[in-house]
Amino acid sequence: ESNKKSSMRIFLVGFMASGKSSVARRLARRLGFTYVDTDRLVEQDAGMGIARIFEMEGEAAFRIREQKALGKTLEMEQVVVATGGGLPCVGDNMQRMLGSGRVVYLCMAPESLVYRLEYSRKRRPLADGLKGEALLNMVNERLAVREPYYKQAHCIIRGESLRLSQLLNLLFGEESLPGQFRIGSDG
Repeated sequence: ESNKKSSMRIFLVGFMASGKSSVARRLARRLGFTYVDTDRLVEQDAGMGIARIFEMEGEAAFRIREQKALGKTLEMEQVVVATGGGLPCVGDNMQRMLGSGRVVYLCMAPESLVYRLEYSRKRRPLADGLKGEALLNMVNERLAVREPYYKQAHCIIRGESLRLSQLLNLLFGEESLPGQFRIGSDG
């Protein structure tokens, strides 16, 4: 059992603004794992921000960079990975994640995503300049395309009311209910 955890990779998938980065950060801290964000890996590799990559190179080039970033995470162990919203929907990315770790879909209602996107300070190229109805339309259109990929995840959990204890329980079963989860033999 502890051996299974030592080589473990957990991938969080879901739409932009669904909370993948903050949940991944919290989960990694709780498990004593490394936190990795594929968007940050892409930015480090490119030497520029995602918005700039979209401007300079376009979405297709960004997706290729993203695939390379995913490849790096597949070589890591004891890692929680926050993925970009479109990453699972390109090439064989979802299959690669499903085959090498546990994949969790943070599922949220379109209205919740719109609310978060409107109040987010983070620049998101695909949502740039969109508000209200136009933003909701974009979210609905993209979700319709992406959800079939997201729903292949091993676990699906609602993002609006997510509690870390629920997520740990989904990932590791009953023995890891709040306060009982420890890595190693010292707990």
